Amino acid sequence: FNLNRNEREGYIAGYSAMIEENMFGRVPHYINFMFHSIPGSRKTKLEVMKRDVTRAHGLLMRSTIHKLDSTNWQASRPIFIGCPDLPVIKRQKQHVRNFMVNDGLHFNAISLTPAIHGNAQPLTHLFLPRSRLKVSLEEHFRLKQQMYQTEHLYRIHVTPITDGTMADYTLKTFKNGHVSPDDILVLN
Repeated sequence: FNLNRNEREGYIAGYSAMIEENMFGRVPHYINFMFHSIPGSRKTKLEVMKRDVTRAHGLLMRSTIHKLDSTNWQASRPIFIGCPDLPVIKRQKQHVRNFMVNDGLHFNAISLTPAIHGNAQPLTHLFLPRSRLKVSLEEHFRLKQQMYQTEHLYRIHVTPITDGTMADYTLKTFKNGHVSPDDILVLN
């Protein structure tokens, strides 16, 4: 990873700007993906994680928009920006499992999904992204947890972002030089 810290911080600033540009009519969330033990090298573990996060994005997209390939629904596609993460020591107690399984690797992402417009004004849909979800993203993942689980992905935890973009926190493993720019996942 031949980038210095300033260059990595520049990448993160760019992702933060991208998130801010795409927030209109969308609700930002921080998503944490936790995995069972994945056999193989670190590279293999990262590929499995990215594959399962990509699969989760695809499932969410099918739940969120009506016509996947329609240009009319393009603005309503959920956006994921994330990368692998390593556990950090916190003041709160954590499960030892978080440090042992996959050498602590897990995956964090920021999602931007269309807001739920249940009782919106008649013309609102012409200007804002539309969502087929009838519940919040947190509730959707809680209710559909089994649909998203795979052989390796066992838990998805969703938290609304209430301040800023959280790009710096979500991409902290990249910022600290533990993963490469190629490990950052941008899905739309």
